[in-house]
Amino acid sequence: MKLRWISLVTAALLLGLLIAPFQTANAYADITDYTLTCSSFTATGTSDAPYVTLYVTQSIDDVVPLHYVVIPVIDGTYSGTLTFPAYPAGTELDFEVWGTLNPNSAYEEDGYWDDDVWFYEIERCVPVVEIGPSWPVEFEMRSVICDTPIYESAGGAAIPNGMVYAGQTFYGAAVDTVAPNGSRWIQIFVGGWENVFIPADCVL
Repeated sequence: MKLRWISLVTAALLLGLLIAPFQTANAYADITDYTLTCSSFTATGTSDAPYVTLYVTQSIDDVVPLHYVVIPVIDGTYSGTLTFPAYPAGTELDFEVWGTLNPNSAYEEDGYWDDDVWFYEIERCVPVVEIGPSWPVEFEMRSVICDTPIYESAGGAAIPNGMVYAGQTFYGAAVDTVAPNGSRWIQIFVGGWENVFIPADCVL
């Protein structure tokens, strides 16, 4: 009887060891939209894990550093951005998203990954392109008819090394600006964040 009892206990322990791996709280992580640049990875998606990890590294084995951030999943969805030092344009980057059970786990420690489905992709990165200003909507195309310096304000100081030349065209104001001394100026857009001025006599 005792031997039979020991056999039953042993069988139960073995069954528990076999079943235990399947009792792990596995969960999926999926992406609905993402943007990869040479210095950031932004992703939104769904998961039934409590957290997800955004991860980026070069797509070469054993290359460091690894970049990752853990973000929460709220009502089954997540959205976050991972930033990192910029890679050269065209670098192949491995970027991934996976479910995470423990947000305090270090990389590759217990709980950092839930052992279930994750997102994985490799792409050549594109650097962030800064979008410059546009001309004011009320400006219209104007033609320059004489060589002249450009000025920081109507009747103000000339901008060092700043010139426009006869034959060039720019978007400019339709109405003259009158300086305190009575001179007339046209504000023009030359591609910067601040518009400049030239004498109205030099503009058609």
